[in-house]
Amino acid sequence: KAGAINGHNYLSYYFSVRKDYQSALHQNDLVLKYAEERHDNAWKKNGLFMRTFILAEMKSFTEATRAAADYKKLVEAELNKKQIRYYYAAMSKVELEKGDLADSIRHAEDALALMPYIDRTKPAYLFECLGQAHFRRGDWDKARAAYEMIPRLTTGRVQSGDLYAKSFYWLGQIFERQGDSAKARESYSKFLDLWKDANPEFSEVGDARSRLAALKIR
Repeated sequence: KAGAINGHNYLSYYFSVRKDYQSALHQNDLVLKYAEERHDNAWKKNGLFMRTFILAEMKSFTEATRAAADYKKLVEAELNKKQIRYYYAAMSKVELEKGDLADSIRHAEDALALMPYIDRTKPAYLFECLGQAHFRRGDWDKARAAYEMIPRLTTGRVQSGDLYAKSFYWLGQIFERQGDSAKARESYSKFLDLWKDANPEFSEVGDARSRLAALKIR
């Protein structure tokens, strides 16, 4: 049963990547139901963390904030207070999707500061939030530094293959804006090599092909 619930958790992430949010929430409901029935706070926290990300992408900010607050309450009732880092990580995603970029950056940095691991094992989604917030602010150097961390990760990107691949797409855009066409071409080519068999629904693939073609004729 524990293996099955882990599968539901992975499926909720898979469906959220596909932007099939109703299926993602259904899988997430199964995780939370399992946790509730067994009074399993570890799985309840996992479920609430994932739920916050899904709801943030759906722009359901009130519900997303409520899920993050429920996660925070569980941490506050436990001994390991440093797990509050995942609350900060979840809120970084919420603020990013709301467009509150300064708050998103602050929450991501607070979460990273509490991660008890070396940089290469920190989670990819934190660098994604940080990189995207800096990108949207037009701070290319900081966006580049965050996105360049993702390919360097080891265990930190094991469960985030999509973020690993897309980091090269965003690096391509950053290098374009910084006037480095060679590195932009290299980044787009790497991204397309990784996602050459991706479904057409992922708009980044078509956009990367167009950008790469334009760079090749300059």
